[in-house]
Parts: sequence; structure tokens; C-alpha cells
Amino acid sequence: MSEPIIYTAASGEERVKGEEIVCPICVGTVAWWQGKKAADALTHKWTLYVRGAHGQDLSYCIKKVIFLLHNSFAEPRRELLQQPFELTEMGWGEFEIAVQLEFQDDVHEKNVEIIHRLKLFNDGSEGQATSKKPVISESYDELVFVEPAEGFWRRVVNSGGSVQPAPQPPLSVLSILAPWSPQDDLKRLHDVEASLAKLRKAEQL
Repeated sequence: MSEPIIYTAASGEERVKGEEIVCPICVGTVAWWQGKKAADALTHKWTLYVRGAHGQDLSYCIKKVIFLLHNSFAEPRRELLQQPFELTEMGWGEFEIAVQLEFQDDVHEKNVEIIHRLKLFNDGSEGQATSKKPVISESYDELVFVEPAEGFWRRVVNSGGSVQPAPQPPLSVLSILAPWSPQDDLKRLHDVEASLAKLRKAEQL
């Protein structure tokens, strides 16, 4: 392996020219309806999480995860300093959650914020809730470190050149989550395109 080209960025740290590190992640929620006897304000139990898309450890780049919940919660700001990056709560309504990722010190990148919507009901099935099957809402994203800081890059290379140095601690909901697949996103896109085509056809009638 040839020696990388190192340069000094305007911000002062040494960076590796022409290299990049990609970390695939998934952000999601799993929600369970608590049944007809549940209190009005506690109709659902849900778990929010950040995980490696392929089961990889995220601690090599992520130092802290901050979940910003709805202001109606007693402690809307939740900080997690170690994996698994997840929390479980009770509630009744859907809302958008800000998920902030803080990176390890030697990464030298600004925090990233991802917005994820808590989903309690399957589309069009609010009146058909069941306590036996959870509602899963998950999105795939990639953290791309272009021309990464030298120290971070060398740490990854020295671990074997892989950004997946170890399996992540298991999430409590991992057993019901299917492995992420690009075919899943393609299928969703095709479904949306088919729905739009039907709407356009209906408008022309």
C-alpha cells in the first residue's frame, strides 16, 4: 500500500487526500400497540435506535448519540454514550425526532443531525391496530468522511482496513429487524411510482 498524500486543512488538522471512509447506518423505531385496556396517554410502547446497517460496531466513529424527543416528555433530550444506541418510551402520538450524532475526537467533523418520524400505525390501518405485530419504520443512511483526518484514517486502516472492526452490541429489537437490503428501497420506489401513475391516470379520466 502506497503512502497516502497528507495535507493541512484550513481548519488546521492533517487530512488524507483522495480517500474516504463510509459508514452505513440505520435509524428507526419499533412500536407496539398496548391493547384496548391501555391508558389514553400510553397506547404504544416504542423503541428508537441507531444501528450499523450491516451489524457493525459504530463506536469507531460515533462518540455520542443524542435523541431530541417531543417537548411533552419530562426529559426530551436523551444522551447515549455507548452502544446499543437505543431508548424505549411510552406514548400515544407520532412526532418527528431529531437524532444527533457526535463523532469521536480524532474524526474532526461537525455533528450530524437526522430527522426521523416516530410511526405508531401502519399506513391506512389506524383502526386495525394489533398488539401482536409491531410497526417498524427504518431509514438507511451513509456517513461519508471525504478526505478524512489522518489520525482517524490511520486508526481505521490499522484495524485491518475495515470500518467494521467488531460486531455491535445487540439492540433489544434486533431479532425482529430484517437485514437492510438495497432491493427494499428499490421496491418502495417502484411502489411509489406505481401509485403516482395510478393517480395521474385517474386525473385524466
